[in-house]
Amino acid sequence: MGKILDQARRVMVLLNEGDRSRVIRITPLIAPGPLSVTSSKFGGVPYLPEGVDAPTNAHGDPLGMIAQINCAELPDNDIYPKTGILQFWLDPTDDLYGANYDNPIAQDNNRVMYYPEIGAPKSSVGLAQVDQEKGEFPGYWPISPLDMELALGFEAIEQGEAVLSDDFFNVFVHQWNSLYPDQTIEELDELDDLSDELVTDFFDDFAEFHKIGGKPIFVQGDPRDVRDNLKNYTVDLLTIVSGDVHDPRGGEDSRNIEIMWGDMGTANWLITPEQLAARDFSQVLFEWSCG
Repeated sequence: MGKILDQARRVMVLLNEGDRSRVIRITPLIAPGPLSVTSSKFGGVPYLPEGVDAPTNAHGDPLGMIAQINCAELPDNDIYPKTGILQFWLDPTDDLYGANYDNPIAQDNNRVMYYPEIGAPKSSVGLAQVDQEKGEFPGYWPISPLDMELALGFEAIEQGEAVLSDDFFNVFVHQWNSLYPDQTIEELDELDDLSDELVTDFFDDFAEFHKIGGKPIFVQGDPRDVRDNLKNYTVDLLTIVSGDVHDPRGGEDSRNIEIMWGDMGTANWLITPEQLAARDFSQVLFEWSCG
C-alpha cells in the first residue's frame, strides 16, 4: 500500500469518527448454486405466498423484483422487522423503472411488499423480471446479465455523517491540507497525481455502497428539499448503488456482472418512522438518479 493511500485512509478514519450512525452494509455475491426463494437477494426468483401473484404496474403488467430482504438474515437492527420478507419491485418495461418524479411516494409502477410471515411458497415462479407469457426479458433492468440472481451478505458497521455530507469533498480536502500542509490539494483527484497508484477508488469503501440505514445517496439532489410532504422520510430502507459485482470463480466461468442505474446512478427507498412502526409500506419514497 502506497504512502498517499495510507494518508488518505487516515483522513477518512478521522472524518468517520464523529456523529456516527449504525448502517448495514450489503455485499452482493455470486451464489455457488440456486438460491432458496426465501433468501435475501438482488434480482432473481421472488418469494410469493400460495395464491399471491406478482404486483403489477398501472397497466396490469407484472413488475420485476429488484431486491428481497429476509429480515431474519439481517444483523441486529432497529429498522427492519425481526421476521418476514420485504421486497422491492420495479417496472421492467419502463426506462425509469417505474419511478414517479412528480410524486415519488406513488406506487403505481413500483411497489414495496412486506410478508410478515413466511409460509409455503407459490410453485412455478420464474425469474422476477421475465415476461412469463413471452418467455423473454424486457428492455430495461439495473442488473446485468438480466437473468442474474445475486446472494447478499450483510455487515453491521458505523458510518460517520461527514462521509455522506453534501460538502464531503471540500471537508476531505480541508482535513487533508490540515494534516499534510506540504502536500496540499484543491480537488480530490489530485491525490492520484501525488501517488504512483490510483487512490480515489478507495472512497467507495467508505461512502458509496449498498446499504440499509444511515444517509441515502442522492446523485442529483434530495427530493425532500423541494417537497414539504417528504420531510419526514428519514429512514433509509435500502440504497442500491452502481458498480461491478466481483465473480470469484475466475477463468472461463467468470461473468461480467454489474448493477447500473443509468450512468453510474443510485437508487434509494425511504420511509417515515411512523409508517415503519405501523409496518405500512404503501407510500415508500422511491427515487433514483444518475450523473
